[in-house]
Amino acid sequence: MKAFLQLILPSLIVPVLLSFSVYKLRKRYPDVIKGLAIIWLPSYLWINGWPDFNSVEASNWLWLVTIVSVGLVIVPGKQSILGMAQGVFLAISLIVMIMPVSHLMDIVLGMELLLALIVGGTIFIVPDAKRGSLPALSLAISTGGFGIIGSLGGSLLLGQFAMTLAAILSMFALQELFPREAKQALASQVLWPMVQLYIILLMIALVYSDLPVGPAVLLLIAPLSGFILPRRYGAIASTICVAAALVWL
Repeated sequence: MKAFLQLILPSLIVPVLLSFSVYKLRKRYPDVIKGLAIIWLPSYLWINGWPDFNSVEASNWLWLVTIVSVGLVIVPGKQSILGMAQGVFLAISLIVMIMPVSHLMDIVLGMELLLALIVGGTIFIVPDAKRGSLPALSLAISTGGFGIIGSLGGSLLLGQFAMTLAAILSMFALQELFPREAKQALASQVLWPMVQLYIILLMIALVYSDLPVGPAVLLLIAPLSGFILPRRYGAIASTICVAAALVWL
């Protein structure tokens, strides 16, 4: 029982409670939503422990990815420019992540990293007016699916990180399902830091935890549908991708 609580407290209960708090605070303090991804850090530190600044382990630097990406959301500027900045930051993060095993670099791994950059870049440049109406739900489905698949695929740590992201998105994913609340749905910019974390976690699982390429590609495509497909179709496509990845695994 104790082990079970140690598993679900940081991965589910704490992030859901923090998500609910931000959901309520948003009505009184609208700008608080821009820092939504920050509430991932308490669970990250609980699960991962305090970062070792001398470590080159990729997962040990996810706190920095969170802070920088949230900073790019908070800073004022045009959405197109900030989206481009997020894409550049994703490219830098992927390069840094792959450096310890750069000697294993081949054309297949290069194509996988390029696909990750294309998916992230597409999400970052899709304007709110043209994005799907259920991006938070699609991202929640994708992160939750990755949590299960990542755990089964050999890394409980990465699975927990992904489940925490899904828990943070829970309140806002449910909000998108109700027509009255849909008008208050999250802008795509608010979701960018969690997209960054999701893609980087997925690439860490692929490169360092031997997640099979097929499920990894399906999981990579899964959140993209929520940003580019019409209402409901995005969530359905994400669910299909996650289900196919689980069956494949």
